[in-house]
Amino acid sequence: MLKVNYRRGRLLILASSLVLVFALGLGTILAQSTSVTNPSLTQALKPLELTATFIVGLATANAPTPMPSMPTLTPMPTYTDAVLTVQKAKFLNTLISTLGFNHAIFAPIVTDMVKAESAFETLEPLALDFRTINFGNAKYVAVIIYRAGYDSGFDRLLLFRIVDQTPILLNNPLDTLPESLLHYSFIDQGFADRNDNGLPDLAISVGWGGSCCSAKLTLFEIDHYNQFVDISPHASDVYPARFEDLNHDGFPEIEAISPSGQGWESVTRWFGWNGQDYVDVSAQYPEFYLPRINAFSQKLTSDSQCHLKDTIDVEMLDFLADYDVMGRLPEGWSELLRLIKMNCSSSNLQTYSKLLATAQQWVNLHSKS
Repeated sequence: MLKVNYRRGRLLILASSLVLVFALGLGTILAQSTSVTNPSLTQALKPLELTATFIVGLATANAPTPMPSMPTLTPMPTYTDAVLTVQKAKFLNTLISTLGFNHAIFAPIVTDMVKAESAFETLEPLALDFRTINFGNAKYVAVIIYRAGYDSGFDRLLLFRIVDQTPILLNNPLDTLPESLLHYSFIDQGFADRNDNGLPDLAISVGWGGSCCSAKLTLFEIDHYNQFVDISPHASDVYPARFEDLNHDGFPEIEAISPSGQGWESVTRWFGWNGQDYVDVSAQYPEFYLPRINAFSQKLTSDSQCHLKDTIDVEMLDFLADYDVMGRLPEGWSELLRLIKMNCSSSNLQTYSKLLATAQQWVNLHSKS
């Protein structure tokens, strides 16, 4: 017991000596280094205090010389208030002289246009396109206002009813969209009676600025309450694109693009007038869908091999979507399973079970809708 305590005592003394030697040596080294920054401090500070002083001193010595701050530059305005006032007057005069009437909405629109012009440091002439029709006891005017020479999407669409030379600003069903992103243009002759119901309608192409999808067809109609109402196909998953008279009766159907369920792929749907609304009439035109259905069928059954490995989700969903728009989705699902089982073994089906589950999920979802 005494021998053990004696050994522990020697080890403790030895460890204390090493700590003292290390501290003194470190203090000497740091004192020498710190003296570069402030020699008078090295005599008064303890080793641990010298460590902190050395680090701060070294950081200060190696810090880059700060660059002098640059003055804040205030750019000179490109156009004076006088120039902008003249531009507003030109814009307003263009509107009044071209349309033949004035309205209180013109002044704030002109102000916004000139403000946008000056922000982009360019003053372009105001441009406009308009269509008119006489209906009932009034004249209706649709006006698209835009800035010539600068394709930025600051278009405005205004709809008026003029009675006794007094213009009345009507509701614009597109006012809920962000105006600063839109491009408008008239389709065909503008006003017409495309559905043969005795009420004039107005076809507008609505596009978005930047890199985006193609322009969307919007169809307004002047109703019995002298207002413009949107009678475009209103299915939530369709994007009306153009007119085409499929049955050659003189009244065009509307082609719409609908996602088939996956990314960029899509299926075409057709809408025709039923006397009250534009409704889906795709089932009446199977010739638009059978070619793609047949091509996919041949891919699955060619060479007596299982071609699931060459089939991606999109192609399979397009096949089912084509059956769906014809109103024959259960038939399409049964046909898909039959084609797959012709050349695919149980092992193949197990390997591609995730792919088949995706198709089954799509069928279940659309069968309920």
